[in-house]
Amino acid sequence: MNKDDEPVTLKKELGYGKDDSMTKSQMKMVGFTLIELMVTLAVLAVLAGIAAPSFMAMIRDNRITTQANNLVGSIQLARSEAAKRGVQITIRHNGATANNWDNGWIVFTDWDADGIYDDNASAPECELEEDCLIRTQAALPNNLTLRTENEFSQWFAFNPSGFPVDLVSDVFSLCSPDGNTANARKIVLNNTGRPSIEKGTSSCP
Repeated sequence: MNKDDEPVTLKKELGYGKDDSMTKSQMKMVGFTLIELMVTLAVLAVLAGIAAPSFMAMIRDNRITTQANNLVGSIQLARSEAAKRGVQITIRHNGATANNWDNGWIVFTDWDADGIYDDNASAPECELEEDCLIRTQAALPNNLTLRTENEFSQWFAFNPSGFPVDLVSDVFSLCSPDGNTANARKIVLNNTGRPSIEKGTSSCP
C-alpha cells in the first residue's frame, strides 16, 4: 500500500472527512427545551409530594421506637442490677408532676427503699449502703410525651429477686406531638417485671 494513502485510510476509519454540516446539526439538538425542563420539574414535584408524608411518618416512628427502647432498656437494666447487687433498684422520673415522665428518669440503688435518690456527695461515690446512680435518661426530644396510668406516678422499683416491688404493674403511653393514638407506643410492665412494647394506646395528651 502506498504510504501516501495511509493517512487517508486512517482518517476514514476514525470518521474524519465527513460532512461537517451533519455534526453541526446534531450539536444543535443536544440539551432540553424549556418545556421539557418544566415538565420534568413538575413530575419531580408530584413525586416529592407523594413521598414526603411517608418519609415524615418513618421519621416519627423511628423517634418513638427509639424512646420506647430506651425505657425498656432502663427497665431491663434495673432488673438485672437488682439481682446482681442484692438491693432494690429504683427508676424515678425527673420533675414533680405525677404520671409525667417527659423529662426523663434516673436508675439508682435505693438502700432505704424510699424511692428517692439519696446521695451524700461524699467521695468515693457508690459506697456501701449509699445510693448509687446507675443511669440517667435525658428528657424526651421532639415534644414526645411519656405518661403512666396509675401505679408508677413518680417511681417504681425492682427487688433483689427481679420482681417489681409490691408486684405492681402499669402502662406507659409514649406519644408524638400530634396525639395520634394509633401510631403511639404502649410499654407494659406486668407484675412479674417483664416489659413489652405494643403499637397503639388508648389515649395521648
